[in-house]
Amino acid sequence: MHRRLSLRLRILAAVAAGLTAVMAVLGYIGVGILQESKKRLLAERLITARALAERLDDALLATVQHLAGIAASRDFDRLIDPDAAERWDDLAAREPLASYGLYLLDARGRVVQAGRRLQSDRGASFADVVAVRTVLAGSRMAVSTLVRAPRTDVPIVLTCVAAPPGALCAAADLSRLPLDRYIGGVRLGRTGHAVIVDAHGMILASTDADDRFGADEHPDFHASLIARREAMVGPAAYYRHSVPIEQHIMAFAPSRIAPWGVSFGETEAETLAPVARMRTRMVAFGLVALLAALAFAWWDTGLLIRPLRRLLAQTRRIAEGDLEGTVAVERRDEVGELAESFEAMRGRLRALLDDLTRREAEAHALYEVSREVLARPDLGGVLESVAGHARRLLDAEVAVVCLAGERWRGAPAAVSGAVGAVFPGAAPLCAGTHRLQMPQVLNGRCPVLNPAYQRSHAVAPLVLDGTVQGALCVGGCGQVDFDTRARNLLAGLANLAAIAMRSADLHEQLHYLAVLEERERIGRDLHDSTLQSLYGIALALEAARSAVLTDPAAAVERMGQCLVAMTTVTDEIRAFIQGLHRPQGADRPLVEALEALAGEVSAAASLLVRVLAEDRAVDLPEADRGQVLMIVREALANVVRHSLASRAEVRVEVRGTTLCLEVCDDGCGFDPDASRARGEGLGNMQARAAWIGGHLVVRSAPGRGTTVALTLPQRGEGGGGHGDRPRATAHRG
Repeated sequence: MHRRLSLRLRILAAVAAGLTAVMAVLGYIGVGILQESKKRLLAERLITARALAERLDDALLATVQHLAGIAASRDFDRLIDPDAAERWDDLAAREPLASYGLYLLDARGRVVQAGRRLQSDRGASFADVVAVRTVLAGSRMAVSTLVRAPRTDVPIVLTCVAAPPGALCAAADLSRLPLDRYIGGVRLGRTGHAVIVDAHGMILASTDADDRFGADEHPDFHASLIARREAMVGPAAYYRHSVPIEQHIMAFAPSRIAPWGVSFGETEAETLAPVARMRTRMVAFGLVALLAALAFAWWDTGLLIRPLRRLLAQTRRIAEGDLEGTVAVERRDEVGELAESFEAMRGRLRALLDDLTRREAEAHALYEVSREVLARPDLGGVLESVAGHARRLLDAEVAVVCLAGERWRGAPAAVSGAVGAVFPGAAPLCAGTHRLQMPQVLNGRCPVLNPAYQRSHAVAPLVLDGTVQGALCVGGCGQVDFDTRARNLLAGLANLAAIAMRSADLHEQLHYLAVLEERERIGRDLHDSTLQSLYGIALALEAARSAVLTDPAAAVERMGQCLVAMTTVTDEIRAFIQGLHRPQGADRPLVEALEALAGEVSAAASLLVRVLAEDRAVDLPEADRGQVLMIVREALANVVRHSLASRAEVRVEVRGTTLCLEVCDDGCGFDPDASRARGEGLGNMQARAAWIGGHLVVRSAPGRGTTVALTLPQRGEGGGGHGDRPRATAHRG
């Protein structure tokens, strides 16, 4: 048997499993908390991004309002004057998002007026800028994406409003960091950065100078969100030279005024670092709690295991059969209660062992009595032995076996004990009737015992087939308590006495049946073999007598054959008596033996008998073959004696695993039912067929001949099991 884990390890495993389950539940809750913390962190970042976008929108709106105010002023016509270039520079200096300058565009998007520094840009066209086309198409205002300034190729963005003759645009010089102020106040980590991007993914401003005016700042993430005007926080790929190199968590909010958006974020690891730190702390706390609980469980189970080990050693001593020492009780808890239970169990086991030893001695005595009952054929000797054992085993002074009914002969069947304890000629308690009920016997006093020996008294009935056939009584002059155990022992001995009575009856019946069966066997064998041979001899002698005068030589030959046959019959009779008879021809193959039998009958009775066999190799075991020959001999003898037939056939055929044998004649036939009570031949044939496991049927009718059909399974040489041996009764006459 495989050794299982110790109790201590199993308790620790249970504690660990329980704590693990608790930690799993707490972990599940913690995962929810972490997820909520993550959502809150990302939501805060999105709120920050929206605040930055609103701050940028406020600046753009202020610029738009300033430009609209300039376009609507009364002296705007004087600003169109070529000599007003200095005034344009003054206006641009007042507007943060006009750090590059102001442009006045005509209806075709050409520069018609600018500051002194931008006079060389007059005539340049901004018609390909979407924001310019939008304003020229009738919109009140528009903001452009990243645009390169004419002549200087400086990166700028245009904030345009409608103004005669076309549009008034403020150009912000991005290289002078006019937009960085709107994202510079964000608290970022080591990998953090904030950007302002346009609808094409171009970076207008960034906290990382190397990223400005490029398209590597999460172009896919920002472009789609600007197009949908949607705020979002989530993972986005960071590109370097159009190749994604790492994953960032970006918070993005679109501008309501410009086709821009404000986005800031960090690497995923740094963004979620607070969540990761919280998760690490939770895991560390769980592990520490688990280890602390296991350490406490180890210490506490040690206090429990040590007395349990001592208790285990004591119980092993009990299991090995040592029931003398007591089980020590060391604790006043469940372990102490267990030790007390073991001590009580030890006491009970000790008492049971003593009782078992006593019962074993009684069982051994009963076994010895049983052997003696089976070994001794005489009933009187067996009953005397039972009485003697009853007296000794129950410590009685006298034991008496009395038999009821015809078995009572005026004295007990057996007496063991003190001389003079039995009254001679007294009728016992059970002698009056066969129908006496057992309670009457058990509660009565045995009349054959002297009253002096009935001070201690016990009675057990001898019961056969539910009827009291006698009684076994024990008694004594002293006070002896015959308890339930003693009475059960007495009942067992009484049962052995009853068995001895039944055994004696069965031996007598078996002897009678053996004699009857032997008579039946001799009668059946004489009828089926010897009497048929004698009948054949009689027919041969009749033929010899008829030929004495006409053919003396043939008569002499016939008489010689009769002498040989008589010798054979004599040997058969001697063998029948000794029970060693083997039918004639049983040592030859089946078809050959049938042909010899047919020739014998044909010669003796002048009846043509033919044997028809499709397969001459078919055969049976020798014992079965002998019984088949006896059946065929009886059937042919019946043909000769009763049928008046001129010919007969013996047909042998194999159908599958069944051998079919038929004896047919063309005689006068008969009614099988009407003839069943006459003679013993048909009964003997059916008995022999049943003996070898076959079935025999006689088919006949007056004037239609007779067929005796035998079917039996082929079991090969050596045969199979025979059927139940029939107890046929030979009917004479």
